[in-house]
Amino acid sequence: MATHPIAKTSFLGLVPFGLEALILLAIAEQGMHVILKLIFLSIAIFGFMYICGYSWVAIFPRWTFHALGFCGLFTICYLFIAKGQSEFAWLWIVLPLILAFVAGFCVKPNFKLLYYFYWLIKADKSLLLFWLYGFLPAYILFLFRDIKDLWHIPVFIIIILIQATGAFFYLQSPNKTIRVLSLFLGAFVAFATAIIYMVNYWVG
Repeated sequence: MATHPIAKTSFLGLVPFGLEALILLAIAEQGMHVILKLIFLSIAIFGFMYICGYSWVAIFPRWTFHALGFCGLFTICYLFIAKGQSEFAWLWIVLPLILAFVAGFCVKPNFKLLYYFYWLIKADKSLLLFWLYGFLPAYILFLFRDIKDLWHIPVFIIIILIQATGAFFYLQSPNKTIRVLSLFLGAFVAFATAIIYMVNYWVG
C-alpha cells in the first residue's frame, strides 16, 4: 500500500466529503443556475474520477477507500433513480467511473491489484469499514431526494462534517481500536442526525 505522512493522508481523506457536498448542492438546490449546477457536478465527477484512478495506480492508499465506497453506492442509487427516465441517463455517472479505472489500468495494467485489494482488506478489517463508511452519505442523499425543505442542505452539510470528523480521526490514529470507534461514532451520529431530521420533516 502506498504510504504518506499521517497528517497528509488525513487531510487527503477529507477531499471526498467536499466533493459529496458539491453533489448535494447541485442536486438539491432548486434555485441554482443550471450552469453552476453543471460546474459543481463536473468538479465532483472529475474529482472522484481522479481519486478512483489514483487509487488503482497508487495501489489503494487507505484514504481512498471512503471515495470508492461512496462511488459504488451512489452509482447504484442513481441507477435506481434514473430507471425509467431515459435509457442513457445512467451514462453521465457510470461512464466517468469506468473511464477512471480504464485510465488507471492503462497506466498500471495489472489484474493482480484486485487480489491485492482483497488482501489489504483481509489484513486490516477496518479498511472494509472505511469502504462501507462511504455508503452512508450516498444513502442519506438518496433518502433526502424527496425532501423539499431549505433546511435539508445545512443538515446534510452537518452530516458530512460529522462523517469527515470520524474519517479524520480514523486516518490520524495509529491505534486500530480508536480508528474503528471513530468510524462507528461518526456513522452513528451522522445517521441519527439524518433520522431525527427526517422524522421531524415528515411527522412534525
